[in-house]
Amino acid sequence: MIIQPHILSKALDAALSTGADFADIFVEDTYSSQLTVLNSKADQAIVGQLVRRRDPSVLRP
Repeated sequence: MIIQPHILSKALDAALSTGADFADIFVEDTYSSQLTVLNSKADQAIVGQLVRRRDPSVLRP
């Protein structure tokens, strides 16, 4: 899991404590790879992970 459950719970509790009927948290975990070929030969290979998180601070009153 990208974000620990107690942190998620704390953020959602903070959002709902202001009277909201609904709150959500968006987390995306993406893996990417790229291979560049130059003159029929592998020139560059890139592999990585991109993690996107909606900042929980936007949920604070």
